Amino acid sequence: GKSRCTTYDRVRRQLLCRARIKSAHDPFDYDNDWYFQVGVRAPVTVLCVNGQPAASSDGSQSFFLVSALAPRTTSALAAPAINVQECELKDLEKRRLFQYRVIILAGVPQLPAEMRDRIHKFVRDGGGLIVFPDGPKAVEEYNAWPFLPARISGHHAADFRYVNSVTDEHPAMRIVQQRAGDGIYELSSSNWFALAPQNEAQALCTFDNQQPALVAGDVGKGKVVLAAVGAHVNQSDWPLRPAFVILVRQLVQHLGEPLRPLPLARERLVGDAATIAIPPELQEGTPAVFRRVDGATESYESLAWLRRGLRQTLPETAQRGHYLLCTRPGQTPGMLSEPGLGAWSTAFSANYHLQESLTAQLDEDGLKGISPDARLQVERQPEAAALIAAMRNGREAWRFLLGLGLLVLMIESLVAWRTSSESG
Repeated sequence: GKSRCTTYDRVRRQLLCRARIKSAHDPFDYDNDWYFQVGVRAPVTVLCVNGQPAASSDGSQSFFLVSALAPRTTSALAAPAINVQECELKDLEKRRLFQYRVIILAGVPQLPAEMRDRIHKFVRDGGGLIVFPDGPKAVEEYNAWPFLPARISGHHAADFRYVNSVTDEHPAMRIVQQRAGDGIYELSSSNWFALAPQNEAQALCTFDNQQPALVAGDVGKGKVVLAAVGAHVNQSDWPLRPAFVILVRQLVQHLGEPLRPLPLARERLVGDAATIAIPPELQEGTPAVFRRVDGATESYESLAWLRRGLRQTLPETAQRGHYLLCTRPGQTPGMLSEPGLGAWSTAFSANYHLQESLTAQLDEDGLKGISPDARLQVERQPEAAALIAAMRNGREAWRFLLGLGLLVLMIESLVAWRTSSESG
């Protein structure tokens, strides 16, 4: 047989799978596919955005970030903890952001208003964002971004600074300090930005002059980390240090943590209904129900649903496959076309009934012929034989009574006809 596994939401730690089993001894195809869910630790999907044109003399601003996040293992069987993808700034608008858990903006000089709003929504819905700034000309642009945890108060060139302290209360930085050791203090730069944390943001590490080197803050359900230096060797020597690899990987894994654990829903059969309870905090959200459509790319089919108070219902499962009941935060009118990042969701798998549609009566030899390789032992139970005989006798008695009743009706009809004829 064959099996294929696909994920519907990178936020959730589960895998939606389809197993296909074909047997020469089973002529029916309707039950060959079996849909099920497996709880796993899915890799964090990261999108690195290069802020410089591909033909720029400075080279790709995301090159060292992609290299740091590349899989550390060469085994084909070991799944990477981080799945990194790269795109140019001009192609960012074509990306479906809900497919990623973390976005890294590397040397992005500016963002169009529409893209700025999309990234802001991405973070509010639970995504993670890391920003490595561009040159001094972008200071005003960055201060206009509403999702950054700090304002840039200035740019300093030819002013050598190195990381002097680390906030070990932060879970990611504590691991970085344990793994990198004194190597974290080798992160230095002569080209850096002065950051002023805003709205209870936290400095993850500071330079030797007590200026923040990394600032982290919460935006809605998501988190944003702003660096005081660039991610390219033309701007700092951070990418040349081993601690940079550990730092970037730990920050990505921290930002890619799932919002909440989700228990797997039980499997259902085709025709069963499904009902879930909507969290009170999403009472004003937009509910939706989807069926995942098998194909080369991920696609979803919107289905009709019912809502009563804080409960959402799929009337029935029309086909086998994976279904997703979700509620999108906010008050977006109308039906959703696809599940989005930050949506509270529950998935379940629907299958046909396991009972085979064998209409022919099977004897012992026929039963063994279904699976010749299996060990089959047939035991004859006298109690069962007597019960079957009694059931057969009961059916014969009912047939006799039904036939007798039909004969009485025919006689009554005949008598009534003769009586009416004589009266006429």
